[in-house]
Parts: sequence; C-alpha cells; structure tokens
Amino acid sequence: MARAEQMPGYLPPAKMTISGVSADWTRGEFLAWLANRMEWRHGAEIGVSFGVTLRLLLKRCRGLHMLGVDTWTPNDTPLEPADWTAAHHERAYASALAVEADYPGRCVLLRGPSVAVVPPDAALDFVWIDGDHTTEAVLADVAAWLPALKPGGWLLGHDINWPTVKAAVDQVVPGYMIGPDSVWFRPVHPVPGWWAAVA
Repeated sequence: MARAEQMPGYLPPAKMTISGVSADWTRGEFLAWLANRMEWRHGAEIGVSFGVTLRLLLKRCRGLHMLGVDTWTPNDTPLEPADWTAAHHERAYASALAVEADYPGRCVLLRGPSVAVVPPDAALDFVWIDGDHTTEAVLADVAAWLPALKPGGWLLGHDINWPTVKAAVDQVVPGYMIGPDSVWFRPVHPVPGWWAAVA
C-alpha cells in the first residue's frame, strides 16, 4: 500500500503553531479536547459526510449539542473526488442519520447548501468548517455562519494545508492558529494571550 505522501495530489500537513497538545491527534480528537476545555455546549459542523467527526464529538463531549450540515449530493467543483458519486453521498447521509439517531436531542442534521440552512436564532459556541474546499465556498461559509456565533464564539476548520482553504482563511480569519491534523482556529474576538489561557 502506498504511503499517503506517495498518493497523487498529496499535501503535507500544516506545521502546528501551538504547544500543549499532541501533534498526533486527529481533527476530531483536538476538537473534542477543545470543546471540553472550553465547556462548549452548542456547535455546528459544516461538511459532515459520514459523520465521523460528529460522532466523536458527541461521544466525548457529553453536554454538547451539534448541528450537522451537508448537501450530501455531488459537488461540481474540481476539488470533489471523482468517486464521490450520488451513491457515495447517499451512503454518507445514511451514516450521518445513524449518528443523529444515536444522539436524540443532541444532534440535528440540516441537509442543504450550508449558506442556506443557517438557523436565524442560533447562538453557537463554535462553527467547524470542513465542507467545500474552494476559496469561494470557504469565504461564503465564514460569512454565512459568523452571525450564528454567540459573543466569544470560535471559528475552526480543517485542511489549512490546502492552498484554496488557506487563501480564504488568511483573508477573513487573520491571526488564526494551526493545531494538529491541519486544523485552523481562532476566537472571533481574540484577546492577547488567548491560547495560553486555553492550554
């Protein structure tokens, strides 16, 4: 089996800019650690797919309530893998529905374009962005979901090692930090020394 770095299109992980956490953590493990550390109670994941990260968060963070957002339909951008067919997305949706069923009252799936399903009365502790990785889509997700955050809320996302994602995050979330598994993150209104207060 080929190593990841030998696969076509491989992008090396982004270098962490923080200390105090394991560089070997997955994105879900890091998110769960943060959610428990910050005592977050309400969050949203943009780009749920099969619900792996969603399930891990709900399992490890007992007081957490999550919105899971995805179209679960083929995306006609050049970044969408060719084998992500309609059947693939339906399998992913079925898997995500199982997560919702396993956590009644704590997990709600919203199927549709991420920018169109933002609850008008949301007051979220964090939004995790891992959907369409085009620069335009990341910019749109940040713009759409930023008003859904409560004061002191955080924006986070995956794959800051992707040039298209980095271009968007550099533009609208300056001063972000990089954690394990190429996670980018920052409070919407950071104060000096904010990461030291967390770690």
